[in-house]
Amino acid sequence: MENKKHFKLYKSGKKWIVATITTIAISTGVVFSENVLADTQQPQSTGQVQKINNPTNDQTYDHQDKGNYGYLDQANFNDDQLQVTGWQATNQSLDEQNRFVIAYDSTTNKELGRSKIINNVTRPDVAKVHNVYNAANSGYNSNIKLNTKNMQDENDSIQVVSRYSNTQTGERQHTDWWSQPIAIDKSNYGSLDQFQVQNGQLSVAGWHATNGSINRDHHFLILFDQTADHEISRQEVKKVARPDVIRVYPNIMNADNSGFKAIFNVANLDPNHQYQILSRYSNAANGEGSYVTEWFAPRRIASVNRVNEGWLDSFNISEPGQLTVAGWHASDLSNVASNRFIIIFDRTANRQVASMKINGIARPDVAKAYPHVLNAENAGFNVTFNLNSLQPGHQYSVVSRYSADPNGNGNDGQHIDFWSSPVTLNQTASYVDQVKMTDQGLHVQGWMASDNSLVQQNPYLIVLFNGKEITRQKLSLTGRPDVGRVYPEMYGSAKSGFSTDIKLSTDQLNKLVNGNLQILLRFSTATDGNPYPNQGVTDQLSSNYSTNMGNANISLNGNNINIKGWHEAIGENSRPYQYLIVVGLDGHEFYRVKLDNTNSNLNSSNTSWLNNNKSSFAATLPVSAAMNHRGIKVIHRYTDDANGNGNYLDFWSPQIDINDGFQSLNGGTVYYDPVSGQLATGWRTINGNRYYFSDGYECQPDPDDLWVYNDQLHGQMYTGINWVDGHCYNFGNDGIARALPQNDGWSWPFPQSGEGWHYQGQKFGYTSNIRKNGYHDGLDFGTQDHPGSAVHAVHGGRVLDVNTVRDNNGQTMWWFTTIWDGRFLYVYQEAFSNRNKITVKPNDIIYAGQVIGYRDKDHLHLGINTSPNYGVDLKNSFVPSWSDSSKATGHGEWIDPEWAIMNRI
Repeated sequence: MENKKHFKLYKSGKKWIVATITTIAISTGVVFSENVLADTQQPQSTGQVQKINNPTNDQTYDHQDKGNYGYLDQANFNDDQLQVTGWQATNQSLDEQNRFVIAYDSTTNKELGRSKIINNVTRPDVAKVHNVYNAANSGYNSNIKLNTKNMQDENDSIQVVSRYSNTQTGERQHTDWWSQPIAIDKSNYGSLDQFQVQNGQLSVAGWHATNGSINRDHHFLILFDQTADHEISRQEVKKVARPDVIRVYPNIMNADNSGFKAIFNVANLDPNHQYQILSRYSNAANGEGSYVTEWFAPRRIASVNRVNEGWLDSFNISEPGQLTVAGWHASDLSNVASNRFIIIFDRTANRQVASMKINGIARPDVAKAYPHVLNAENAGFNVTFNLNSLQPGHQYSVVSRYSADPNGNGNDGQHIDFWSSPVTLNQTASYVDQVKMTDQGLHVQGWMASDNSLVQQNPYLIVLFNGKEITRQKLSLTGRPDVGRVYPEMYGSAKSGFSTDIKLSTDQLNKLVNGNLQILLRFSTATDGNPYPNQGVTDQLSSNYSTNMGNANISLNGNNINIKGWHEAIGENSRPYQYLIVVGLDGHEFYRVKLDNTNSNLNSSNTSWLNNNKSSFAATLPVSAAMNHRGIKVIHRYTDDANGNGNYLDFWSPQIDINDGFQSLNGGTVYYDPVSGQLATGWRTINGNRYYFSDGYECQPDPDDLWVYNDQLHGQMYTGINWVDGHCYNFGNDGIARALPQNDGWSWPFPQSGEGWHYQGQKFGYTSNIRKNGYHDGLDFGTQDHPGSAVHAVHGGRVLDVNTVRDNNGQTMWWFTTIWDGRFLYVYQEAFSNRNKITVKPNDIIYAGQVIGYRDKDHLHLGINTSPNYGVDLKNSFVPSWSDSSKATGHGEWIDPEWAIMNRI
């Protein structure tokens, strides 16, 4: 127990007077969420505290107890009310039966409000501790409506006064019990429940509960750019009921109406910045003055890793004067920048051509590919512009824009663009569907289109013959939706068709004889269709239409040629005679046949543009002996001459072969030249492949190794491995030459010695040694200077002969072998005493370095000659060069073997 001061309130006029009263009381305290007793002597709360009773006339209390006891169990602020529970017990209440609870601001010394207690709350716990009048019914539970205008702010000291009074107003005689000051919660509580951009507006919602709102009646929401560190905008907001908040924060005066919501314009917000919402309670109408602010965590109006994808599906200028573009554009900023625009931009001129504000269209395919992008489901666009300002040769991009600015092209607000790949207006195309001669003239049908027709708006059709103009006609183009579908990016393609008949005079028809007609399709700047300076044209040429054409099927049947076909030509009507002329490929005529109505002017089913249905012919032609082994063609001729000459129009049939080309002969394959009918010899290129055909000459070993003509070999195609012109080829079974350069090498006859050394008398050519005419036709390799027995071929080739040389008495002097590579004859002699020392045989194919025999005499003589006639060569061994026109090879010459091997000729 200790001395306590209590204060009594007296009203003097409009002012409260505080008198200090010293009493003996138990210490008091204030709590807000549970019952707290003054000390261990305080009564314990029971479950009966909610029972309401009026005072009783119990005479068993201690009448001598002068104490004034009380306790504030709980005090909660609820908006503009203070809910209090507690008790006050005193014997003075016997004469003061009117009970009040009063909220008093000790800072401003003003009453904030009072509530009369109509029904007491039973407090048996108090009665157990304090034996005073009506202690058992000393409790109270009351709401005090607060006049917060009498407060200064949340920092004021608030006390609860429990009063017994003898008047209905609570004045005059009364007994007060004062609580300790109530600690007002000065914290800011809040949550930003919504921060969402939709349709170009930032929608925010949440709550902000604080006792700092006392006497700060203006609630502002402020949008703050945290990145740039400055305020964007602010707006005063209305209260929004939040019963959920008051349940959590019952001690906050404005908690039950602490909600807020607002909408901000995002037109000028930067999606790369972070923004904060500030909730502020202020005593000033502009949100300044004295205020309490809650700063919510920074947020972004768009994600950091944003998606901005798009595609231009079509750029369609097929309809003149219109541009239709379609595609899609999906962006995470579509909620920030909710205004959609499609812009046509001229990249070449660097300027906008047109723009249009649009609404998105459904694109479920895009939504499937980009499920997390906000507007993917309606990302599509399909827009048609009416414009004629496009320029040929320029590049255009379609710009799809999401903008926060709803005006113009959306350029003045935050925006995000998708630029398509540029489309260049440089396309030109055409096609002639039909050209036909009719009774009305030349009928031409087709289509023509060009991006250049944007400025070259005069379409013309010009008839050319052999490149020169015959006539022209201006066209009026008609619908061709099929062309528009194929060429949507080419201007006017959907209206590009034409179908016209061109009258041709007799003079004009006469100019079309025996040549090529073409249709020139032209777009012209000038109305007359001609090019002028600064007035260009765009030309497109059709394929050639021959004015003299036909077709023929030709076949060989035994000794006859069957031919059937048709022949049409402009000018045929003025040439009444028809002939079939049989010619060779060199133009040589074998014979001609005049046709009549039994084998010409037959019904024709051909589809030629000349449209003559009486142009067929048919005949059987005999094969003469002169035509054998040749390629033959048949000419169908219209002529004005009864003998088949004069002015004529010819059609040539395909070639037919009369036993020419590759044929079997004498057990091999030959080739008859289709032009000359002669057997081919030597090298020939046929159908891109090289072949070699024999000239009919071969080596006759006996008696003189002469190169003689063999008719059976004439024209025979080489097969297998052969040497021609000094090189090795594999002709295979098909005769096609395949070079084998790996076999074209050179070797010394005794490789271990290489070139070695030679005595003067062993060398080739003129020498001072004793020789006939002082001349040596070869090179000797002696056993001393070039030891060893194995003799190696110095070059490859085919073995012509293995034979002997005898003296005047017929005795064998030595054996030799000759090898021919198609260019040189290689003679290996004077080294072999008998046949067994030579390891090759006639017609063997050998290669450089191959062993051809074994030397058992004192030296090898190697000779190389340009002629394969060894029998003649041998007789002229002492003549540097010789010539004999009676021999097939004509001219032979010995060459220096040492020089040939060293230089690998």
